[in-house]
Amino acid sequence: MVSVTFQFIAGPRHVTELEAKCSVETIVRTVEQAFGAATSAGVRIVLRGEALPVDRPHHVVVLREGGE
Repeated sequence: MVSVTFQFIAGPRHVTELEAKCSVETIVRTVEQAFGAATSAGVRIVLRGEALPVDRPHHVVVLREGGE
């Protein structure tokens, strides 16, 4: 498990624990639970400078401790 921070640009933050290897679907679901349906309205989720491939929900990404 790693601690990950989700944040809207210049907005609220949400810190949570996720598995180090995690599917895009799990990350999107976690963000939607933290910030509500606003994320399903075209908001991109960016990890290390690249948008997650939300069109590939089973794609696995490796998260790092404290990642944002």
